[in-house]
Amino acid sequence: MKIIKEYLYLFVLLVLQTTFFTRIKIFGVIPNLVLVFSVCFFSVNKVPHSAFFGVVAGLMLDWIVGDKTGLNAIIFLYLGVFVSFVSNRFFYKRLVYIFILTFLISAVYNALFLTLNFYIWGKYINLKSFIKVFLQCVSDAIFSIAGYFLYVKTKKALNSALSFKKEVIF
Repeated sequence: MKIIKEYLYLFVLLVLQTTFFTRIKIFGVIPNLVLVFSVCFFSVNKVPHSAFFGVVAGLMLDWIVGDKTGLNAIIFLYLGVFVSFVSNRFFYKRLVYIFILTFLISAVYNALFLTLNFYIWGKYINLKSFIKVFLQCVSDAIFSIAGYFLYVKTKKALNSALSFKKEVIF
């Protein structure tokens, strides 16, 4: 039941991202709530669960886009494995870590997406694309703070082993 709720949250965030936040753009950028929630999920859970969640989150984004099925799924799979491995081995869960991690993962994701779009489909990349990527990274990192609080609090409410007071440190 706990796992189904996490995937339900992912679906709700995807609907919010594609409906509500398309109307309210922040500096012309739509926050990628699926990526933010996925990074929060990856940083708390173990590698196999994160890898599967990454594939599901990527496929959901691919189905929304419609023409590049599989590209987001592959990127999210590798990001999930990397973030989960690094978080479980080397880092303690702090808000500063989540903020920086989300910024960096968003930068890597957007850079990979732009690069693969250029090499596979021949879409042109210019300086405006990189400015938009930077703004996307900043908005995702800001949303990650609230997303991490909500996710950890939800896990605590679901009687998980994660303790909110022990795990989240400013």
